[in-house]
Amino acid sequence: MAEVARQVEPMRGLLQQLHEWQLCFYSNGDKNIPKGFFQRCRLDDDRRHEEIVGEIKVLNDHKETVDKFITELRLAREFREKREEEAKERRRFYLLKVVVPIVLALVSLTGLAIKQAVPVVHIIWENYVRSHPTVSQELKNISSADAEVAHNKSALQATQ
Repeated sequence: MAEVARQVEPMRGLLQQLHEWQLCFYSNGDKNIPKGFFQRCRLDDDRRHEEIVGEIKVLNDHKETVDKFITELRLAREFREKREEEAKERRRFYLLKVVVPIVLALVSLTGLAIKQAVPVVHIIWENYVRSHPTVSQELKNISSADAEVAHNKSALQATQ
């Protein structure tokens, strides 16, 4: 028996080492045995899960901030467009109700002033031409020269 025990001893030692390794590999940390592979993986998975949940919370907070900012920008744009539309309506009102009547009144007054001034200017011109006969002669010369130039231009254009 001693001989058998001596031959089995190396295998028993190897089996004992394999048994301890197996206990360590699958251990949950009880009985002063360190946590095994699966327990460490589960703990790592839990830690990663908590990190991911934390990152998701941070991203959700960031998304809410961005959503608020976008909403504020949209509201500001709508408010600005509304103010621009109101300003356009005010300008249209002043243009149609104030400026156009003023311009029409000025044009009417100018027409009346011209209508009243034409006879006066005609009388003044007649008196000037009578009192300065050389001016009327020069005007006749200029008008006849203009007529000759116009006639020459038309004759020149006809020959071309």
